[in-house]
Amino acid sequence: MRYPFFIIMFFLIIGCEENNIIKIPLKQESNSDIAFETYNSTFPFMFYHKEFKEFHTAQLSKYRLLPNVDVQYIASSILDFENFIYQLKLKNQISGLQYQELVKQTNLNSELEAKKKQLIPENILVGLKNDEVFIVYDKNKNFDFTDDDIDYFEQTKNQITLNPSKLLGNLSTLEITQHYYINDTLEKYNRKIKLFPYKNYFAFQRESDSVLKKLGTIGYFQDFYKGEFNSSGELFEIAIQGLNRLNAQILIKSKNSSFNFHKSDETFNYNYSYRVGDTVAMNKNAYLIEALGSSFESISLKKIKIEKSLSKGRIGEKVTNYNFKNISEKKIDLLPQNTKPFLLLEFWGTWCGPCKEMTPKIVALKNEFTNKVDVIGFANDKSNEIVHDYIIKNKMNWEQVLVNENTNQKILKELKITAYPTYILINKNLEVLFRGNSESSLEEITTIITNRNN
Repeated sequence: MRYPFFIIMFFLIIGCEENNIIKIPLKQESNSDIAFETYNSTFPFMFYHKEFKEFHTAQLSKYRLLPNVDVQYIASSILDFENFIYQLKLKNQISGLQYQELVKQTNLNSELEAKKKQLIPENILVGLKNDEVFIVYDKNKNFDFTDDDIDYFEQTKNQITLNPSKLLGNLSTLEITQHYYINDTLEKYNRKIKLFPYKNYFAFQRESDSVLKKLGTIGYFQDFYKGEFNSSGELFEIAIQGLNRLNAQILIKSKNSSFNFHKSDETFNYNYSYRVGDTVAMNKNAYLIEALGSSFESISLKKIKIEKSLSKGRIGEKVTNYNFKNISEKKIDLLPQNTKPFLLLEFWGTWCGPCKEMTPKIVALKNEFTNKVDVIGFANDKSNEIVHDYIIKNKMNWEQVLVNENTNQKILKELKITAYPTYILINKNLEVLFRGNSESSLEEITTIITNRNN
């Protein structure tokens, strides 16, 4: 595969334009072949039988549950927590003291909530039978779980990845309708999802009950929204994923690019990732992503002027020549100190299992291409000593810089480092040649180093 030194990130669009606003229509695509950020492509079903006992009791009284199972609970997807809390108060399912405490913890405005309709939670039944996790969705909305399909999961398979897999392919695809209040307006999103247990999901990490943690279930979107547009003869594609138009990831890429949106590496897809309010640059032209339409019907852009680089470490952009002190207190910067054509930035941590699995591969790459590539590691750890012990043990013979909430935050923020590991390959001009976080990304980086001389 050949890799361009740059990717044009945006365009002059020929299409619907009014008052310098360009509006591009979007349509729903029924597949999950693009890796979006986890918190945009998933949502949790939570257990409320401890926190809101009367609510959970009322839910149980509505439904016909399954017979002959070991344990079962109703889990709910609450999309508007303020609306949910206010409705509990109206139904006397929450004490006045608890309500006041929750008002302090949230943005709940009683006068505003009084004008809204009640949003009905999506409920599922989850439990254990013969040591298998089961999940049931009341598809026909008749408050009877006994006449719906049941998906079973062996406990050994309870750690499903969030990437499409054979196991996910065997699960039922469900059609749901989600409602959100946005600026006092109720919006409806018809979505396709799959349900599965994922106890390591971030929303379940505070659950102390080991059984409930095993049963922690998420919805995984099986659709996204896409659009195409012509920019001065070049076709671009847009892919959008999220819970609603205020909370969505926007991917934008030229269809002439040597790259495709990745199916499993969300960090690679960061190269094309934006949000509402971001500015997207093409040479000296810049566009503000002004808004997404109701129910993802469209995306609106506005041409603006900018005076400085918009680099966030994407492919084709230049990064700043950052200066640091390494873990030995020696001053270093990103510009290679010799004539080697490549510099690999590795963002990792000794606490990160996937990072440690990749350590031997990074060592092998450095040894194989010792005359072509240097490496700088950015370890998100508590102390230099922890990092030092690990790199000595694993023969990581390259510069290491400590980065955490107190040290060297600038590079993490400016390059938008949110996943570990993350690999960014740059050349002597500080141009980003590749960015990703998986083993396949490291293979792509190896190909670039092998095939290029600069």
